[in-house]
Amino acid sequence: MVLTTSTPVPAIEFDPVQSIMGSQGVVLFVLILLSTMSIVCWMITFYKWLWLMQVRRATKRFMEQYLSADHPGDLLEMAEVDMTSPESRVCIAGLEELARIRERANDIDALSRDFINVERSVKRTQFSELSRFERWITVLGTTGSTAPFIGLFGTIWGIMYAIVGLGGEDGAAGRLRSVMPDIGEALIATAIGLVAAIPAVMAYNYFVGRIRKKSLELEGFSTDFLNMLRRFFLMR
Repeated sequence: MVLTTSTPVPAIEFDPVQSIMGSQGVVLFVLILLSTMSIVCWMITFYKWLWLMQVRRATKRFMEQYLSADHPGDLLEMAEVDMTSPESRVCIAGLEELARIRERANDIDALSRDFINVERSVKRTQFSELSRFERWITVLGTTGSTAPFIGLFGTIWGIMYAIVGLGGEDGAAGRLRSVMPDIGEALIATAIGLVAAIPAVMAYNYFVGRIRKKSLELEGFSTDFLNMLRRFFLMR
C-alpha cells in the first residue's frame, strides 16, 4: 500500500491596506466616495462644535447684560457689541422695528396697532437664527443613512467580480487565492461605509439635540423680550 501525503496549503493572509491600495473600478470609486463623505462629515462636526461653543459663550455674556438692563433702550447698544449670540440678533431686530413704528405712530393706540410688526420681526429673526444652527446638519444625516448602503453596494459589486474569477484557477486552493483580493476589497467597502456612517449618526443626533434645546431657549427669550417691550412702551 502506497501512502500519499498532501502538501500543506499556505495560509492566506489578508492585508486591509493592500486591499485598499489594490482596489480598482467600481470598488475604488465607492471607497473614494465614502472616504470623501467621512472627511466632510468630520470637518462639519468640528466646525459646528467650535461654533456652538462660541455661540454659547456669547449667549451667556449677552443674557447677563439683558437681565441686568434697566430699560429696553439700553439693550440695543449691548447687542450690537457682539452679535454672535442669536438672542442679540433677535433683540436688535425687535428694537429696530420698534424704533421705525414709533417714528410713524402718533399715539399709544397707533403704536399698539403696529406692534404686530415687531412681533413678526422677532419671530422672523428667531427662525432665521435656527436655520443657522441647522446648516450642514443634513449632510451628517444623509451620510449616516446612505453610507452603509453605498458600502454594501461596493461589497456586492466586489463579490460579483470575485465570483467571475472563480474559474480562473484549477483546484479549490487556487481558486480561493485568485479571488481573495477581490473579496477583501468588497469587505473593505462595507467596513469603510460603517466607519463613515457611525460617527455621522452620532454627530447628527448630538447636534439635533442641541438645536431642539436652542429652539426652546430662543422661543422663551422671544416671548420674554416682547413682553418687556409691551410693558415699557404700551402699558404706560
